[in-house]
Parts: sequence; structure tokens; C-alpha cells
Amino acid sequence: MAQPQYQYLIPSLISMLLEGIKERQMNKIRTILASVFIITASVYCIFFMASEKNCLCYKNNPFKEDSLIKIINSAAESKVIQWREMENVYTIFFNNELYMISETPKDYLSSAIRIILSKDYDQSQKVYTIILMQNLPIKEYMCFMDTVNEQFEKGLIDKEVAQFAILPDINLYSTSVYYWWLPDWRERFKKNANSLFKQKLIDDVLSGRRFLYALRK
Repeated sequence: MAQPQYQYLIPSLISMLLEGIKERQMNKIRTILASVFIITASVYCIFFMASEKNCLCYKNNPFKEDSLIKIINSAAESKVIQWREMENVYTIFFNNELYMISETPKDYLSSAIRIILSKDYDQSQKVYTIILMQNLPIKEYMCFMDTVNEQFEKGLIDKEVAQFAILPDINLYSTSVYYWWLPDWRERFKKNANSLFKQKLIDDVLSGRRFLYALRK
């Protein structure tokens, strides 16, 4: 009579053992997935999320007359010829000092934001400032985009000037060219896109086609 009991007991033990192994494997998978999610979220917040607090730090920094302020002050339309064509703005890179500013734009972000916000600077001065900020790290560039969007909505920045800040600049391979997929960047791009660009260009940017075009240049 005992033999049939053993026949049922052994398969039952094997089944329990397999279930235990499966449960441990599932727990490992859950732990790995949770870790990946936490790491991904942390990286996103640290490197890609431009918080309002972080942006305010740049806005509220004490005024300092650095190299950017001095050069932009000398580029007023009352002192030099106003830029006429879109391509003309890139001639500023023939100036070695301006080129160096464009290579380390984060050091001048507070001054750049001050220029964009101020009514004391004309449109030419603002477009030159925007061009020099094209290589900011993406988190800082989104803070800069916020300032430009805000001033455009108030009518304090011309459409042609705002376009330089909001549209990824493929001539300079600007930072934002590579972040067309980033939700925070896309939100800022779309905010005034319909007022600044034709629909085809908007679609090209949001689909990544403009990024692919930049790679082929």
C-alpha cells in the first residue's frame, strides 16, 4: 500500500523544488528590473531634467561683467551693421574670444540669460548670444530655451531670433540636434513651434529626420 504513496510524493517534491527555483528566478528578475528602472530614472533626473530650481540659479546669479557681456555690449546695432541674412551670424566665430566662449558656454549662461531677458539689448545682440550658447549641455540648454520661449511669448524677441534658439542648429551641430527624442526637450520645442516654423519642419525635427540629415552633412 506504501508504494503508490511514494509514486505521488516524489513528483510532488520535484514540482515544489521547480516552483521554488522559478520563484527565486522571478525574484531575481524583479530585482534586476527594479534596479534598472531606478538607475535609469536617476540618470535621467541628474543629466537630462532641467528643474525650475536649477534654472532659477542661473537667472538669479549676481551680475558680473564677463567677456560675453563686454563683447555683446560692443555689438549693438547702433555700433555695428545689423545682421541681415541667417548665415551672417556665424561670422562671429572668426573672433577668437567669441569662439572660446562658444566652447565653454556654461561659464557664461547666467550672462546669456541676462542678455535675453533685458530690454537694454537689441535683437542682433540677442541672436549672437543665442549662437554662442548652442553647445551648452542639454540640461542647461533647456533652461536657456525656457528663457527664449518666455521672451518670445512676451513679444520681446523677434520670430527670426527665437528660431535660432528653438530649432536644432545643424550648421553648428548644436547639442539639441542629438536630443530630439528627449521628452523635456520636445516639450520645450513644441511650446511655440507652430508660431515659429512650418509644419513640415516641425515634423522633421520631432521624427528625427533633421538629426539624420545633420549626420549626412
